[in-house]
Amino acid sequence: MPVSYSFDGNNAHVAQFSDLSAGDYSLFALDANGCPQDFDSIDNPSFLLGWDYVLDTEGVPAEIVINNIDEDGNGVYDHIEMPDCEYSSDGYMFLPEINNNNNDFSFTYFWGIDLNFDGEYDRVVYDQDSLMGLTMGTYVLNLIDQTYGCELIYDYVLEAENDCAEIPTGFSPNGDGVNDYWVIGAMDEYIDTEVEVYNRWGQLVFHSPDNKDYWDGTWKGKNMPTADYFYIIKNVYGETLSNGRVTLRR
Repeated sequence: MPVSYSFDGNNAHVAQFSDLSAGDYSLFALDANGCPQDFDSIDNPSFLLGWDYVLDTEGVPAEIVINNIDEDGNGVYDHIEMPDCEYSSDGYMFLPEINNNNNDFSFTYFWGIDLNFDGEYDRVVYDQDSLMGLTMGTYVLNLIDQTYGCELIYDYVLEAENDCAEIPTGFSPNGDGVNDYWVIGAMDEYIDTEVEVYNRWGQLVFHSPDNKDYWDGTWKGKNMPTADYFYIIKNVYGETLSNGRVTLRR
């Protein structure tokens, strides 16, 4: 049974089957979302496929559309905040708007999280419209149409927003969105470490037990003044990995 493919005047795909003997035929097709559809030659003699090509759309799956918006044109979708540094865990992501032309459209979804960029899920999160505390990795949104069983998969790749030094020597928490936090990262040995910051009088003004919180230049809810502060970084065994000075500028 020879098959030829072409485009008609409306730029639509046309498949032509030739050398058919008398009888009834059925066509089974999968659309771009993986939705199956059977077309019987008696009920659908023209074999028009998909929502955009049929007059009666009842029982025909429509395209699932993820509305990814980048209003400021910075290359990052508005529902995503990239992590600051390579080993930061301050990124976040919200579920984007999901559109479909079917009035009875409903869906379930889950996130597949690939932190190693190897195509394997390290973790799966179900039915959460926001993911917080994100590190670098691929966050895969899996959408499943509840009516037709169609599935749409979309990858969001989170990368470090800045090329951070291992231990920054200074930061400027002035609210301009640039270098507002003192973030330690970029080296494996500083993951899950304990971080302490002291002022010149030896008072502990910041403490993070696992290097997942970043100093914003405040102590007890008040802005600390421009000055040099002193840090100690310890591993999980309490051994000092590094110590030194960090300058806070306003």
